[in-house]
Amino acid sequence: MPHHVQAGIRHAYDGRYLILIKEPKSGANKEVMRLVTGGVEKNESNEHALLREINEETGIPRGSIIYYKHLGHYNHPLFAYPVHYYAVETTSEGRTHGDDRERIKGFLWLKYEKALDDLSYRQEKDVLKEVEDHFQKLILKI
Repeated sequence: MPHHVQAGIRHAYDGRYLILIKEPKSGANKEVMRLVTGGVEKNESNEHALLREINEETGIPRGSIIYYKHLGHYNHPLFAYPVHYYAVETTSEGRTHGDDRERIKGFLWLKYEKALDDLSYRQEKDVLKEVEDHFQKLILKI
């Protein structure tokens, strides 16, 4: 069964979150604000797909990802495949680049409240809330 991975990516130095800016789908006139999300290829682990998708969509290298943890999954509301989501922390700013195949125009690093407000889809807002809760609990343990 096909499935996807999704990343709530937090910057280690200041706690901002990375939000992709995607071109609107045909017929729409508003850009789409998304978390990094992508398909898991045949014979690929979820973790490998996660790191690959982050690099492909943002230019963040694997070596700068200092933490990632699987937090759960939900079923995609239209296609019913599972989406496994992760809390991710990085020391890299990445590199802004366009990707016509994925309709990616670039990305922004936003404070949590702004990122939550700007995300286009409810499921991704719920994921970001869970990711932020996870990081806040980690901080309290220190």
